[in-house]
Amino acid sequence: MEKEFKLEIIMTALNISDDILKLIETFDYTSYIPKVIIYDNTKNFLSEEDIITLAYLNIIGMDIAVFTPTNYKNIEILLKENVFKSHNLPSVRINLSMPNLEKKRDSFISKLFRF
Repeated sequence: MEKEFKLEIIMTALNISDDILKLIETFDYTSYIPKVIIYDNTKNFLSEEDIITLAYLNIIGMDIAVFTPTNYKNIEILLKENVFKSHNLPSVRINLSMPNLEKKRDSFISKLFRF
């Protein structure tokens, strides 16, 4: 590994965003395994800093899943194949949009007592 790249890794880890740091510090690792899910349906690559951050989060115990329906490479550009598992889908979807995951679901109680 080149000296400049080692320095890049250290600088990225030291400059990790405050939001991510708060999540790392406050997560209850004894009860759940934290998960990071990335949905990438663009032609753009993840930045070197993003890939280093994802690798760091994985090292400290988080599960990382990157879904790329376009089948473009992203983390494969920087990480060696023995560091991650790659699963390819049988078909490629270029214009697949992500569904709205913030849609409010009715709770069990609200289904019982509809007004």
